[in-house]
This record gives sequence, structure tokens and C-alpha cells, in this order.
Amino acid sequence: MASLLLKKEVPLSNITDNLSTSVLVLNQFLMIEYMNPAAEVLFAASLRQNQGQSIKELLPAEPAFIEKIR
Repeated sequence: MASLLLKKEVPLSNITDNLSTSVLVLNQFLMIEYMNPAAEVLFAASLRQNQGQSIKELLPAEPAFIEKIR
């Protein structure tokens, strides 16, 4: 049974959607690609509203943090 479970692919969103920890996925340009439901609650914003937006839009008062993740 373990080998059967290993061969089955599970989309990452299936895992992250059920976490209580906030998850943001950014691309190389620091644009939001994905945020899980916990992140939507934390930032009071939906993925639909923010996908493709710069992280600077979500965290405008945190320039030091944004520089660290570059």
C-alpha cells in the first residue's frame, strides 16, 4: 500500500489549502502566484484579488522585509 501512495501525485494546493499556517508563493519578480486560505485570512485579501500583484501591494509598509526576500 505504501508504494501505491508514493506513486499517486497530489497537487501542492491540496496540501497547502488545509494548513493553518499561511503560505504565499511568489515568482522571481515578487508577484503573488498563490496564497492559501490561511494567508487570505491573515491578509484579509483573496488570491483572486491578489494573484499577479506585487508583494509590495500586500505589504506596503514592509520595505526592509521585501528587500530581504529579493
